[in-house]
Amino acid sequence: MKKQLLMDINVGLGDHLFVRMFMDGIKDQYDRIAITHSRPAMRFWHHDNQARWDFNLKLASAVFGEPPYVLVPNAHFPFFPVERLVKEVNNKPVKPNLDCLCVGKSIGLKYIVITTKARQFPKIIFDQIKDKITASLQKLASEHTIVILGEREVEKTIEYNAEVNRHQVFGLYDYLINILPPNKVVDLTVPALGVATSAFSQFQQDCLIMKEADAVVSLGTGGNIWMAACMAKQSVVLRADTELDRLGITEYPDVSLTKDVDQFTNFLAQL
Repeated sequence: MKKQLLMDINVGLGDHLFVRMFMDGIKDQYDRIAITHSRPAMRFWHHDNQARWDFNLKLASAVFGEPPYVLVPNAHFPFFPVERLVKEVNNKPVKPNLDCLCVGKSIGLKYIVITTKARQFPKIIFDQIKDKITASLQKLASEHTIVILGEREVEKTIEYNAEVNRHQVFGLYDYLINILPPNKVVDLTVPALGVATSAFSQFQQDCLIMKEADAVVSLGTGGNIWMAACMAKQSVVLRADTELDRLGITEYPDVSLTKDVDQFTNFLAQL
């Protein structure tokens, strides 16, 4: 006899995708996987901002729109942060089919995406290894069209301005524009994603751009990393966090993930 799982999940974009990555491999064991959003998290991080609620409901309706998943707004379920999901339910990620999120206009080119936000990546570390990264990205741009995706300005949300994040979240847009040749860059960034969130249609367009890219390149962890892990043919990530080490999972399908800048540049050279 199959069973059901009731999950109150955290409210970040990546949290939604993370659930699919870790539940899809075992979803056939369940008749019903019911999802609701953590109201305390929405209250703490977003002050119950209505635009954020609307975005999350649209996102969850799409991500959990097929059986056995079902979205149940405003329910009272046990809270499942990612640590609990990995340690108690399943620790083997798979690549979910989330083509439902990939909606918009194709750009009709062969390209590699570079995302603009570095999260859980101390700025001081980036500055120490920037010369190696710069040389590698310039070499990449000499051989490929580069699509820059994300926000030009990383706004200081409550989450990003918290002491634990203050020096570990920063934007790469100005850096990328300065080091990459203009004739090899397609700039699809937005001025800012908004303190609440971007428009859902913009998120869907970004998902499509990632899906159709030859690869996606990112620094750090966060929503853009998990978007690439779910959508892209392949992605290359240089990280500096301790979260994935704590989870004990540093390998994901079609993701070249490393803390070593030399290995990162080698991954880029192979694209």
